[in-house]
Amino acid sequence: MKVFLVRGGSCAEDVTDAVRAMPGIGAGMTAEELEGILARIPVPIAGDRYVSAPDRVWPGWGFDPGKSGDERFIKPRPPAGWRYDDKSGTLYRAEGRRDETEGPSGCGVGGKT
Repeated sequence: MKVFLVRGGSCAEDVTDAVRAMPGIGAGMTAEELEGILARIPVPIAGDRYVSAPDRVWPGWGFDPGKSGDERFIKPRPPAGWRYDDKSGTLYRAEGRRDETEGPSGCGVGGKT
């Protein structure tokens, strides 16, 4: 399970590590217990909220507070010519050959840009 800061209808930041380091947070907690604790943590900006999410969710996913459970999380739809990698949460070009200096999203890797 992951924990996200939700801002403006989007899973803006993965804060799982920071939340797990907090006193009183245990590995054996139910999602309901964790949600109760998350609701009491002050948020940086009014309207933000912390939510527990399944491991398959990545930053940039949409969030619908009107739904419940895993249905609250909305997987991004890649634009034409792109694909979404469920394992890494990145976009990559669907067609053509990537340069070996490019990562899955087309960003430079290994110090190359």
